[in-house]
Amino acid sequence: MARGLAVEREATPEFLAAHGPFDAAVLLDVIEHLRDPGEVLARLHAAMRPGAQLLVTTGDQGSLLARV
Repeated sequence: MARGLAVEREATPEFLAAHGPFDAAVLLDVIEHLRDPGEVLARLHAAMRPGAQLLVTTGDQGSLLARV
């Protein structure tokens, strides 16, 4: 919260119900580690406002950083 942004580490149904609907969600290098990514994306979708933005990135195993 130091920069005015609240960051949640887990999109539990309880958290989503208590804090949604959301304008945006960000999953940076997370989706490939989820047990059931489809279920998490469905939960997020249900908790987002129409027109909300979702940013998803995955690791680049061929990148210089990954190879080092």
